[in-house]
Amino acid sequence: MNGDGRPDLLVANSGTTGVGSIGVLLNTSISFGLVPNPATVSISGPGQSGSATITVNANGSLDPHSLTNWSCSGLPRGSSCSFATIDPNNQVKMTIMTTANAQLHWPPLEHHQSLSYASLFLGLFGAVSITGRRRKRNLRMPTFFAVLGMVTLWLACGGSGSTGTGGGGGGGGGGTGTPAGSYNVTISATSGARKPSTMIVLNVQ
Repeated sequence: MNGDGRPDLLVANSGTTGVGSIGVLLNTSISFGLVPNPATVSISGPGQSGSATITVNANGSLDPHSLTNWSCSGLPRGSSCSFATIDPNNQVKMTIMTTANAQLHWPPLEHHQSLSYASLFLGLFGAVSITGRRRKRNLRMPTFFAVLGMVTLWLACGGSGSTGTGGGGGGGGGGTGTPAGSYNVTISATSGARKPSTMIVLNVQ
């Protein structure tokens, strides 16, 4: 009724004379109201982002542009939020960013790389063994060469064996990205002693 975006109350009165009247009780408390649109932000997966528009309603002499220190609480791990400057329509765009799962993968060895590493190991350990012979004969040298031969054969045959590039299983328990789920996120701002807030639901798929 009074244009501040807050609910007002209409009261119907019927007098003893039979003439009815309507009383209007305006909500005249001095405050801000934050209205999110949409109230639920859905993100297709970790590493993606979503946004909502916050409309600021103010009554009395309050100025929506006086709101600062916009913030979010209740966000899941690996996510953050940012806010644009309030526009002439008293609206603020909020963006929520999430983090993708990061997995550590060792690059597979190509066959020619394996042969190169094998040759490097043979040359290196051959030089060490020759130096060792000049200084002192070692009774464990046959065992050493046996182990060296096995390592060389393993490298020449392709190193780690499987070089598949299958998926990482969704990140598992050791993922560093934003976990999927539904979260209640509180959005707030400040203007002097006033700290209006509102809530949205964040769905990370």
